[in-house]
Amino acid sequence: MKAQGSCYFGKLRSSGSAVLLAAVAAGPVIAAPLSLPVTTDVNVLNIPDVNVSNVATVTVDNVPTVAVGNTISAPLPVQVVSGEPLDIAYDLSGSCNDPAKVYTVPAGKRLVIEHVSVFVRLNAGNAAEGNITMTPTSGPYRNAYLKLASQLANGVYSDYVADQPALNFADAGATVGLCVTADQVFPSGNYYAFVHVTGYLVGAP
Repeated sequence: MKAQGSCYFGKLRSSGSAVLLAAVAAGPVIAAPLSLPVTTDVNVLNIPDVNVSNVATVTVDNVPTVAVGNTISAPLPVQVVSGEPLDIAYDLSGSCNDPAKVYTVPAGKRLVIEHVSVFVRLNAGNAAEGNITMTPTSGPYRNAYLKLASQLANGVYSDYVADQPALNFADAGATVGLCVTADQVFPSGNYYAFVHVTGYLVGAP
């Protein structure tokens, strides 16, 4: 028996049993989306074990022995620099327009300056600066400047002192000049400047 709609129903008999048939006449069948559970944990299984074998042994040979706390029988090796000590003291009292030539390095020698000490006394309210000038036999001269610091100001005079390590060189024939300059016109007896330089001479080709 045929119905008027989009489906038809019928009954068939087989072996005494009733079978109900239903057929869709037209159009696709739309299924609802499948809902899946959401999880943030990820488990990785069956990870194989990795074993590193046959790693070569590294041996470092010829490593020197370092001794800390050397004794007389095993002293620390040092290089001794043989030099002739040099001590220069100079009175620069008065004004200084050009460096006073206080020393000339002898032939076959090189001068190494290691320390400079300066004392300057000026009229009150004045300041000073100082330098050491190395003038070679040829080429430009070189200046090493002194850091003069105020030590005393009593309204009558001002004292400045520099006492500093140095490392300056002058070859054979070079002259070493010392200069202290102040920003005043010096009345007689009111300007004192004394310089003390120490170092040593070494042989030079």
